[in-house]
Amino acid sequence: MTGQATFSCNIDSGICTLEQSHLPSPIRTLCNTAACENTPYIPPPPPVHHHLTFIQIFSISVGLSLILGVLLGVSIFLVRRRFDNMYQMLESHPQVWLSWQDICCSISKGKSSRQILSHISGVALPGELTGILGASGAGKTTFLDILAGRKNTGVVTGQFLVNGQPRSKLQANFWICNAR
Repeated sequence: MTGQATFSCNIDSGICTLEQSHLPSPIRTLCNTAACENTPYIPPPPPVHHHLTFIQIFSISVGLSLILGVLLGVSIFLVRRRFDNMYQMLESHPQVWLSWQDICCSISKGKSSRQILSHISGVALPGELTGILGASGAGKTTFLDILAGRKNTGVVTGQFLVNGQPRSKLQANFWICNAR
């Protein structure tokens, strides 16, 4: 198309027209650079900006708080239930305490004798953790072997009590089986 023309767009209807004096009526056209096609042009709708309102933000916050509260409550319930089950199990089983008095251990090498443990006494109560501390080579492993009834070399003296009663060899073997 050539010659004088006017181009106008109606924003409400979204229709643009190109009018030329030598054409009999206005033609709705879409113009790209220098070429015009006889097809209607409908501009795209303006972009919609989504803004969250205070009520929407408040509702989302309340919803997330409820979800987190429910998750926390369920977690606390499950943990408490597990500990309650554990305490019920402990209460239904007999409590056992172990004590040892004046434990001595010596090992003979040839004509000489070496004392590894000298007059050890103590107690391990139910529901408590008992630690055995000492420097390297102080006899911690030897003591635990004697306590469990696994030490069969050397001379061991002293007294082991289970719930205040002397420990028998059968009880020592029971402790070994349960400790493994």
